[in-house]
Amino acid sequence: MNFWRRSFGVMALVVLSACSTLPQHEAGIDGVACVGMVGVMPAGLAAASNEELRKQAQLASNKGGVCTARVLVAQQPVKVYRVYDSSRSVSQFGRWWALSKPTGSRDVYRADYGICPTWSGLDHLVSCTLKPGTQIVVGTTQSVDCGDEQHTVYPKTANLQVYVPNAPGDVRVENCQDEGAWPVQ
Repeated sequence: MNFWRRSFGVMALVVLSACSTLPQHEAGIDGVACVGMVGVMPAGLAAASNEELRKQAQLASNKGGVCTARVLVAQQPVKVYRVYDSSRSVSQFGRWWALSKPTGSRDVYRADYGICPTWSGLDHLVSCTLKPGTQIVVGTTQSVDCGDEQHTVYPKTANLQVYVPNAPGDVRVENCQDEGAWPVQ
């Protein structure tokens, strides 16, 4: 009987140790758990520190932006994608991008990335590369309450968004390619 007690105790310790190494969900700036985590980044991005930039992208629950946030710097050109509203020409070089080419329907993309219908028509796709030296924020998608008549609310997701601090006269992407109308039918 003593053997079985010791064996059970050892097994319980092994199980508890394994559980403590499982990925944990990070909390957002408001202390509410995020969904998913920022994992391995593509080659060409390295950790950086910029609290002011992080604060521009990481917002509280129901405010949009990112929930988790890692500040990174492009050490070489890194390809990013943006779906934008072609009726607003300035939106082509906005601040919110993705690391992978978007697929699927417009409605699914909105929900995956928390993009309110009033913010963008999401009808055109562009790909660009980050200029080396550009600091960005990468994080999981924060929830957003669109505040519209339809009471549209998108929950947090594990999808990664890229915040590029583009501004008029200071666009931090280059080598852009018009990928055409989106979504592709």
